[in-house]
This record gives sequence, C-alpha cells and structure tokens, in this order.
Amino acid sequence: MVNQDKAKRITSLGSIPVVASLLGVLAIGVVLYLMLTTAVNERAFELRDLQDEAKVLEYKITALESQLAELNSATGLANQAQALGMKPNTSPAQLRLSDGKVLGKAAAVKGDEMPLLKYKTDDQRTERRKQLDAAEKKKQQEAAKQAAEEAAKKAEAKAAKQAAEEAAKAAAEAQAQADAAAAEAAAAQAAAEAAAQDPAVVTNGG
Repeated sequence: MVNQDKAKRITSLGSIPVVASLLGVLAIGVVLYLMLTTAVNERAFELRDLQDEAKVLEYKITALESQLAELNSATGLANQAQALGMKPNTSPAQLRLSDGKVLGKAAAVKGDEMPLLKYKTDDQRTERRKQLDAAEKKKQQEAAKQAAEEAAKKAEAKAAKQAAEEAAKAAAEAQAQADAAAAEAAAAQAAAEAAAQDPAVVTNGG
C-alpha cells in the first residue's frame, strides 16, 4: 500500500510540469492571437484612412483638371487676354513662312470693333455662379413650400369630407330614429283609436 501511494504521488508530481507547459503554450497562443488581431485592426483603420485620403485627393485632382480645362479653353484664353489688356482683332494679318508674304491687311485695334463680345472675369463668373445657385435654391424652396401648401389643402379637404360624411351619417341615424319613433307613435295611436272604437276592448280594459 505504501509503495502504491508513493507511486501515485510521483505520477501526480510528474504530471504537473506537463500541465504547466500546456497552460504556458496556451497562454502564449492567446497573447499572440490578441496581438495579431490588434495589428490587423490597426492596419484596417490605416487602410480606411488612406482610402479616404485617396478619395479626397481624387476629388481635388478632378477639380484641378476641370479648372485647367476651363483655363485652356477659348473662353479662358480670351478672359486671360482681356485681363492683360488685349482686344480681339477682327481683321488679322497672317505671315506665310514659305515666302514671307503678308496675307490680309492689318489694322489697329481700338477695342470697340465687337461691342457685343464681352468676356467675364473670374470674379464675375463666381458671382454669376452664386446667383444661379441662389436662384436654384430659391426655386427649390418655393417648390417645397408649394408642395407643403398643396398637401395641407388636401389634408383639409380630406378632413372636411370626412367630417361631412360623419355628419351625414349622424343625420341619417337621427332620421332613422325619428322615423322609428314616429312609426311607434302612429302604431300606438292606431291601437288607441281601435280600442276606442271597439266596446269589448273598452269593457275588458275596465
């Protein structure tokens, strides 16, 4: 018996390091898993921030390309030329490079050759855009106000119709009750007249 108890104690003591090793490995695995999950979440947040930043930069690039296209357009070049004090020439002369001959008759430009041609500056275009935006906003507000007024009118008409229907129903019920009461009264009167005309009924009643 002593040897068996001693053997059990030795077996129990021998299994403690194995269990401790397993628990240590499990704890290390949990820590590594948590660290990996945290790192993945951080990378996901960084990736989302970079994607948002890329979208903002893409919008800026699109706006700059639009501005560049506007500046390189004929209207943009004309506006820039007007800002430099240049005027449109209605009678230009051209130089042919092959023989150096001048084609056309050049004339001095006074600036009033094309009175209907007016170019707008950047400030004027910005102001015009603001006016158009304000007009569009006002139009939308008026449309929303009109829609609200129409909805209110429809609601009032519906409520009035419903009230009229309820009043008509109540009047019909009251008329039906009055007709029933009149019928009962007529029946009672007819019974009274019949009783007055029949002496037997009077005698029995007495």
